[in-house]
Amino acid sequence: MPVDAWRKLDPTVTVDELNSAGFYAEGVDAGESVYARIEEVEDDFEEKTNNPQRLAHAGGAPDAYEYPKDVFDKHQGGVKIYLDHRNVLPIDPAKGDTIEFRRTRDTWRDITGETDLWRLNPVKGVMQVFAYHRLDTRRFRQAYDTDPVRLKYRYGALGGNRKRPGETELSSQLSKGSTSVSVDDAERLPRGGFTALVGDEYIRIGSVDRSTDTLTVSDRGRRGTKDSDHSSGETVHYCRMGLRSAIAAKVAVELAAYENYVVQLSETESGLRMNDKLDLWNQEYENALSGYSEARSI
Repeated sequence: MPVDAWRKLDPTVTVDELNSAGFYAEGVDAGESVYARIEEVEDDFEEKTNNPQRLAHAGGAPDAYEYPKDVFDKHQGGVKIYLDHRNVLPIDPAKGDTIEFRRTRDTWRDITGETDLWRLNPVKGVMQVFAYHRLDTRRFRQAYDTDPVRLKYRYGALGGNRKRPGETELSSQLSKGSTSVSVDDAERLPRGGFTALVGDEYIRIGSVDRSTDTLTVSDRGRRGTKDSDHSSGETVHYCRMGLRSAIAAKVAVELAAYENYVVQLSETESGLRMNDKLDLWNQEYENALSGYSEARSI
């Protein structure tokens, strides 16, 4: 959020102050300029780490994510496929996920619903594909590593604990001041004691009831944001606050390089000089890149 980056420059800034007249220089479009820099840093993080913190999609184009480019290991009557991503969400045809074998040069067989023919380790991003039934001979045959497999799947928001990012949506309206949050899938979030971003508001979640998909709130409008109403369907997103801080640090470096903002960057005799702060923020981001890298090592 823009307020995260600005609070690196001035820890007292709030959303209300950001939206007030006179904070930005005349003619500066706050939404366009600040959000653009946030998106640039987020894109850079995902490209360098292969570790998206929000829901992402693999596949979609006719030849996208066609294996066996990463297939190796014969495995119990089939093959083991090391996907290009970890933290893969459970395969759900209703969400557009598909698993297909190539039958001929131009035709594919959809085995998404034949769950006895495949198995997925979502955390590691490993899929096992077993023997399959040939339509022409009606016999079962082994899945070999010469049989291309085409996949479409979702990844990057598996959630479930504090280490993995998670994402779901509000299943009903969340009113200002409310301390109970209803979501579509509480399994995508940690079990409690974390801060989530709901729309444009940081909310501290005390506990999670996964049986009813209900979150109990301990504090609203945290980190300079504002307690406000939220509509059903708005995103509820969790990732580690240390990573949010690193992204905000890099955005703050970008903002500090421009002179078209009305903001005083504080320097005191007893504190760090601005150049020292910029160096620390750059290092914070570089540490995040190395710490969150999901590059495959085979």
